[in-house]
Amino acid sequence: MTNIDVTDEFEIRLLYARYARAIDEGDGEAWAACYTSDGTYWSSTFGTRTGRPALRDFAVNHCQEWHDQGIRTQHWISQTLLEPAPWGIAARTYVLLMGTTAAGPPTAMLQTEYHDQLVREDGSWRLHRRESHAQCSLNLPPTVDS
Repeated sequence: MTNIDVTDEFEIRLLYARYARAIDEGDGEAWAACYTSDGTYWSSTFGTRTGRPALRDFAVNHCQEWHDQGIRTQHWISQTLLEPAPWGIAARTYVLLMGTTAAGPPTAMLQTEYHDQLVREDGSWRLHRRESHAQCSLNLPPTVDS
């Protein structure tokens, strides 16, 4: 097995940080830019989006739906494993989606695992395909109205 270059690993970890912050902040342009131009996000919870326009719209609307309910989210990404693949790099990583409201403490909303296909496009690592395999049902935090 060939090792992953430390510079590539660092760039991918930065990509994951930008990805998480962009979706949590509703920055659709930044979130879509984490994907290749024909990239796909598939989620067992939230469906499938392909191409940057659809990805951008999903990120904006997804974040707005949480904000409309008074929920602020944070995607916690850890235990990332990177493996060389014919197309670039295959990755698997654990994700914990946390949510907070004015009504209570942080709530673990979703535990999932990402399965990624990463490729170089325009000199940068990007997600060509991300699959989000939820390991539980969505659990919303308490709101002021509940």
